[in-house]
Amino acid sequence: MITAFIHRFSSPKSFVNITEKLYPFFLIFGVSMLILGWTWGLLFAPQDAVQGNSYRIIFLHVPSVIFAELVYFFMAVCAVMHLVWRVKLAAYLINGISVISNDAIL
Repeated sequence: MITAFIHRFSSPKSFVNITEKLYPFFLIFGVSMLILGWTWGLLFAPQDAVQGNSYRIIFLHVPSVIFAELVYFFMAVCAVMHLVWRVKLAAYLINGISVISNDAIL
């Protein structure tokens, strides 16, 4: 069942067709949730009793850490897919996402 799913959506043609349709929705949803979370966390969250306003850095730091961990997890999943099922698209995704992770580190 998993291999049928992987082989069905692992061809670059079907991947591009699916991502072209879904990309605008995920982009709008993600950016709107990010703006909503930052606005709520930075403007409407009450001050901390001990740290005051300086604790609000967690509203920027924690989502960026979660994103970085998600990038490395995605690379690991793609590496397993490439090593086990020889999915060529997974190798391309690893190469593309590694550029993002290297830029984020620098």
